[in-house]
Amino acid sequence: MISQIGVISLAKLKQGERARVVYTKEYDRGFVQHLSDMGLIDGSEIEIIAPGNPGPFLIEVKDTSLAIGQGIAKRILVEKNI
Repeated sequence: MISQIGVISLAKLKQGERARVVYTKEYDRGFVQHLSDMGLIDGSEIEIIAPGNPGPFLIEVKDTSLAIGQGIAKRILVEKNI
């Protein structure tokens, strides 16, 4: 288990904010593989291009833009870069 201090859901980030994915391993193998296929693994640096309110989040990871739904965004835990 990780410390929850400073860890939030990706869904709480706003446009322009940067964060690091900190924990995905607690989810089932299929979900973790889905995130990995998109480049969202522990340690990945992301930036919110457009918040998903309403609709999907548009994020940048490894120089690639991705659209992810609200449900997935709520399950990805990140640590904001200050």
